[in-house]
Amino acid sequence: MEITAGHLGAAAFDGALDGLDEEQLPDGRDLVTVERFTEVWEAHILRARLEAEGLLASIADEHLVAMDWFYSNAIGGVRVQVPACELDRAREILTALQRGDYELHDDADTAADESASR
Repeated sequence: MEITAGHLGAAAFDGALDGLDEEQLPDGRDLVTVERFTEVWEAHILRARLEAEGLLASIADEHLVAMDWFYSNAIGGVRVQVPACELDRAREILTALQRGDYELHDDADTAADESASR
């Protein structure tokens, strides 16, 4: 099976679908944008979280913006994309990320804050 641009990002997933038959691939394989970012590093945070949750995710226009960040506004930023069939789940994860659900707390800081308040 040949994967073309627009269907799970051609090279964007670097063989993530190798060995799968056409019947095993989900419907809605076209890539859709979950969110746009001005900075490349912001897009990587979302992409990593999506992948940690088991979703395939790709970043579009990363290298163009990295070469000349002035292009970011002109092209609408760096895009984080997922297969269309995973868009709803990706939006839920994005909302949770923005809400701070994945925030790490340092126990030492928490203990220091509690003793200071006593």
